[in-house]
This record gives sequence, C-alpha cells and structure tokens, in this order.
Amino acid sequence: MKVVHLSASTNTGFTAEFDNLTSFMIDDKPFAEGGFGRIYHCREVNSHKVSSQQVIKIFKDNNQGSAAHSFKTITGLQQKIMMKKRELECFSVDFLHEYPAFFGAPQFVFEGTLEGEVVRGYSANNLKHYGYVCFSDIINNADLHDRYFEVPIELIYSKAYHLSRAFRLLNEFSYIHADFKTNNFFVSLDANGLCALIDFDSGAIIEKLEDDTYTWGTPQDMLAPEIYEQLTKDLLVKVNLFSDMWSVAIANHYLIYCAHPLFFLKDVCRNSVSEYAKNFSWPQIDKSSLIFNNEHDEFYSWYLEMIGELPMDLFNCFRGTVINGYFNPELRTSYSQWSIKLQAIIPDAEKRLSLSQIRRKTEPKPVPNLPKPVITSGEFPGYISNLMENLIYKRTFLYEHRNTLNTISKEIAIIGLLEKVEKFLAVYYEVTSDGNITEIEKSKIRFQGKTLSINPDTIEKILRKSI
Repeated sequence: MKVVHLSASTNTGFTAEFDNLTSFMIDDKPFAEGGFGRIYHCREVNSHKVSSQQVIKIFKDNNQGSAAHSFKTITGLQQKIMMKKRELECFSVDFLHEYPAFFGAPQFVFEGTLEGEVVRGYSANNLKHYGYVCFSDIINNADLHDRYFEVPIELIYSKAYHLSRAFRLLNEFSYIHADFKTNNFFVSLDANGLCALIDFDSGAIIEKLEDDTYTWGTPQDMLAPEIYEQLTKDLLVKVNLFSDMWSVAIANHYLIYCAHPLFFLKDVCRNSVSEYAKNFSWPQIDKSSLIFNNEHDEFYSWYLEMIGELPMDLFNCFRGTVINGYFNPELRTSYSQWSIKLQAIIPDAEKRLSLSQIRRKTEPKPVPNLPKPVITSGEFPGYISNLMENLIYKRTFLYEHRNTLNTISKEIAIIGLLEKVEKFLAVYYEVTSDGNITEIEKSKIRFQGKTLSINPDTIEKILRKSI
C-alpha cells in the first residue's frame, strides 16, 4: 500500500468523512490509467478504513501542463457544485437527489506528496461498488446488454432525463466536458433511472475570453463533428458549449437503442451525412445505397421497428440534432429541451423541480386580488383574462384556483373549464420552451385564447412577454 500525505484538501460536502484529511492510503498499482491520470482504489483515510468506497485519480502531466489544467478544472467545478449544493440546502433539497447523475462527481480534491513526489487529484465514489455499470460494457458485453434492455423503457427515458439535467447544470457552470463518451458514463441496471458521469477533469470552465477552450479528449463516435473536422485539417482543436450538446444527443440515443443515430452509414463525415440528408429523411435509407453499411442490415430493420414507438417529441429532437445540428451547432437540441420533453414521459418519482419551481414551492407568494369567485357570464371574459395573465406572469398558480374554476364551470355552464385552462397553459409553455415563438405558434395561442374567451389585448400582452 502507498500513502499520500496531504498539504491541502477540500471536501465537497457529500459526507463528513472527508473533513480535515491529512492522508489516505491507496493500492500499490493503479487499476486503470488514461491520458489524464492514474486511478487507484482508496483503502484508508486518516488511517481509518473508508466507509464510502472511493477511487482516487492522480493527475499525470503530458509536459504541456495537462496536470495543472486538470487540477484547475476540477477545483473550479467543485467550487461551483459546493455553491449549488448550499443554495439547494436553503430549500431543504439534497443536491444528489436533485442531480443524481453527479454521483460520480469529486468527493474531495487534494494536493500532497506520494513517495516524495508532489501530486494532485481527487476522490470519487467507486461506481461499480454501488452497482453502476460502464455503458461501454453494456454495449460490448452480451449479458449486460440483455440485462439493460430488461429495464423498463420509462426508466431508460429517466436516465436520459437525469443525464440531460446534469449537462444543463454544467452549462450553467460554463463547463465543457469535451471528452463525453460511453466510457465515462455509468448506469444502474436496477429498477430506477440512475446514471452517473465521471472524468470531469478532462473538460474546461469557460468564463472569460482568455480561458482555455482548446481542450478535448480522445477521438470517438460521440465527439462533435466540428471537432473531427478540425482534427482532419490538423488544426488546433477548439471546443465550445455546443460541442457537448452533440455528445449528449448521441448519448441519449445510445441510452435508448445502444447505438449511434447514424450507425447505418458506412462513414459518418460531412460528405457522407450531406449526401444522406439530400436523399433521405432520418432515419430512413435505401439499403441499396452506396452509403448504407450492410453489416448492420439486420439491426437496422429492428431499429426502424423500435424507433417507430419513440414519442414524436423525442424523435424530432433527434432528427433536428442529427441532421440540422450536424452542420449548424446552434440547431442542436438544448439540454432544457431534452429535459422538458423527457420529463413528460417519465415516472413522477423520477421528475425533479427547477430551482425557480423549488423557490415558488417553498416561498409561496400572496395571492393577488382577483375578481369575485362567483361571476356572471358577462363578467367571465374579464375574470379569465385577468387570471391567465397572472398565471403566465407567475403572480399566482393554478392549484390555488382549481376549486374556483370548477365552481364557475358549474354556475355559468362552461363544461371542462379547468381542463381548458390547463390546455391553454400547456400550449403556451410548449411553444415558448425553445425561447422563440413563430407566427404559426402565435396563431395557435390566439386560437386557444379565443376559445377560452380571453380578451385579445391580454393575448397580445402574453405574446410580448419576454421568455
């Protein structure tokens, strides 16, 4: 066994076990090694057996400052996680319950010496000990592959949901993973929606113009196409926040089908995808086409059958990213869009609230003065217009008016009034979810408002509301 003597250590705060560390013990040899570091099993902390099983990553340098970069990245990310953790604790919300995909995040970050050499690194949960499986193993191991497809589809959607929300938070942190691949995300094979990310140190936090955006991991099929193209032109590879959006879309497709969304092409490159987009509509292709990969003939037939059962919202997210987003990164499905579409089809137990929803739930605002509950037919347009404006501007919330709406529905004979209000709100939030309202979508909202007797002026005010 080897002992790392610490000169500095910061506990993320998931467990008090890692407070005030002075040393920890690791195996003599790493059980894994990559381009950014060596990974060891942790046996003891402060001369006591560790109760929460950990792995230790010690950064190694490539003589170009990779170790310093990794330490800067993991330290910056840890600080942002700690701030978000404290923010959620103010509302009695546990960070790992809200963002379970961070179960593989740093537990503590350290500096110290190992056999007289200065070392830096971090500790993380041993995911395999906690029942998680590396997704690469699921793809390559037939038994694990079969076990994974026994997981109910709504829980597989849940894994994609938690993954998308994790990257949404990373985006809030201005963090780019830059090395997201099937090797560094894990999933549970139990009856839950759990998944977990690892290898955060290979990325970068981009907050200022001078921050390094030239970081990327290894060539693999989840890497964004613009990165591949820079590699083929022997350019200095530059990444941005759109790079991970591509990788997350591909990961979500892997989670559902264990395959890349363009697996049926012989080669996934700009020329091949351009030819495909000109002649076919994803995921359709003529098997006699020269760009079709005949090795996947049987799997492709199965895939077409399975993808026909995919909810249309998800189908459109994949299609928009795989084809349009291949050539224009800004057209890729955002993490927020993935989260919204997936939340609609997963079990209630897997759904999570946004911070704004948590605030509203824990800090209810006083109900504004609205017209009297018992109204006449002539007063109804003014009442419903006032109510919808207050609902859209979050001055009040629908659950506070359910009984009143049901009473009005009976008294002035408007059948299903509550359901009509819910439908209007659903249409509004659906068309505004991407931050842009088209003229067709405006017409859709105007029509829904008219059927509900909402005053036209109120509808136009709602449409002008900043999203």
